[in-house]
Amino acid sequence: MRASKKTDESTSVRVLNSIAFIVFLGSALFGIYRLFQPDTQASGILVFLVAMIGVLASFLSRIARRIWKLNIPFSVLLILHLFIFLAVIPGEIFHFYYTVWWWDVFLHLFSGFGITFIIHKIYQAMLSGEKIKKKSGFIALTAIFASLGVALVWEVIEFSVDSMFQTNMQKFIPAEFLPHATGSVVELTGTDHEIAEFYSQPDGYRYALVDSMEDHLSYFVGAILWALGNKLETTGFPAFRRKNKA
Repeated sequence: MRASKKTDESTSVRVLNSIAFIVFLGSALFGIYRLFQPDTQASGILVFLVAMIGVLASFLSRIARRIWKLNIPFSVLLILHLFIFLAVIPGEIFHFYYTVWWWDVFLHLFSGFGITFIIHKIYQAMLSGEKIKKKSGFIALTAIFASLGVALVWEVIEFSVDSMFQTNMQKFIPAEFLPHATGSVVELTGTDHEIAEFYSQPDGYRYALVDSMEDHLSYFVGAILWALGNKLETTGFPAFRRKNKA
């Protein structure tokens, strides 16, 4: 992600952005279709919103080149598009958030790793190579905390969407109470007695809190994994260094 006089987009970046645009635009249209189905309105809202984020992301490199004269690396765009793809296609369209118990944890691990990587790349674009070498530890730590800030903002977005559209992005209602795993909290499948009994238990009244904390912890672990990988990439493996010295 370097400033450059030459701001032509590489072929690989153009192809990646074109594929992302087509996939996410198709997903957004599918979300609109679901909006007109009574049983899948909430799901349609989520598919449309997340897919539109993907559509906008497909123009990110073009915007960065024209406004800031920056070329976003292919690796950054690949991680960004892949995360949105996993969230909208398997996650929302095929309901992995409700049918695959580890999916939400996996995506937060992935996003913690990926967003920290992207923020570090931004720092590399802003600072000279000498400054990065001298303050590599501080820069890595700043990237981790900046990515945690992104996670906090996303939780606020989830809360706002749930409040406005009566969806279940924050997973405050278990999948067994949701009709067809569509994410709608307007009409639940459980009886009033079953729902009240669930929320009267510790697993019930702590359900939303546990989910949010799992999200943050998974994100944090993903960021730490990036930091460890970045440290190994910077310093190399001790055994490898000894072999080279020999």
